[in-house]
Amino acid sequence: MDWLLALENSPLGELMRSSAQLYAAAQIAHLLAMAALVGTGLVLDVRLLGLTRMRLADLLRLTDPLLGVAAVVALVSGLLMFTGEATTMAANPAFKVKVVLIGMLIGNALGFQFGVRRSLPRWADAAPPPIGARVAGAIAIVGWIGTVIAARLIAFT
Repeated sequence: MDWLLALENSPLGELMRSSAQLYAAAQIAHLLAMAALVGTGLVLDVRLLGLTRMRLADLLRLTDPLLGVAAVVALVSGLLMFTGEATTMAANPAFKVKVVLIGMLIGNALGFQFGVRRSLPRWADAAPPPIGARVAGAIAIVGWIGTVIAARLIAFT
């Protein structure tokens, strides 16, 4: 816990606490990035479940860049906000759930990237997609719903 206190008392932590404008900008960036992640991810996940027929290669060309940028913005803005109240957030049960769910989602995305996506040319137009793709899509949908709920509960726990 010493590292949390050091982070919170760092110049960046002090700046995040003392600048309402900077904290608000980080919050806005985080919310917009989360909206992009969840919205874009949902479109992709619905396709992975086999509920739509859009060509997957075309969809991934659209979703990959947006998901990548949104993930970086969400991570950076989330870390900025965390520095200002690291000890409080680390003790918050809803924040802990959010972090675990995000870890699960990262693992799911990596599993998809380095697993079933590697054979994409063989199954891209399959109806239904292979079980690995459907499982990845279902995990992502449930995980993001849980993450959004946990994020909202942070303020109330």
